[in-house]
Amino acid sequence: MKSHMKRKSIFERIPHAITMLFGIIVLVSILTYILPAGTYERIIVDGRSRVVPNSYKIIASTPINVLDMFKAIPLGFKAGVEIIFIVLAGGIMFGFMEKSKAIENAVGSNCIFYGL
Repeated sequence: MKSHMKRKSIFERIPHAITMLFGIIVLVSILTYILPAGTYERIIVDGRSRVVPNSYKIIASTPINVLDMFKAIPLGFKAGVEIIFIVLAGGIMFGFMEKSKAIENAVGSNCIFYGL
């Protein structure tokens, strides 16, 4: 007899987002040992920083260790707290508007008022 194994959908096979982010952090941490570090010279033009063409120079590499890899997560949250707050606040706002049907009511009221 043939056994029929149920195939997992693509959504069940994709790892969790946190797992993928942690994998990216580990990969980038390993790449700090492999790839050379470099920098470009910059000049200020019209109040904006611009890169000088053909000014790339290799500098001393500073690979990160395992502890620095784990410190990257809270430091990233600290650096992006404003963006995180705006995204969360926007999500909460649209969640409330969807639950209360405020958008549908506003569109419906305007359609009735303007006779559309």
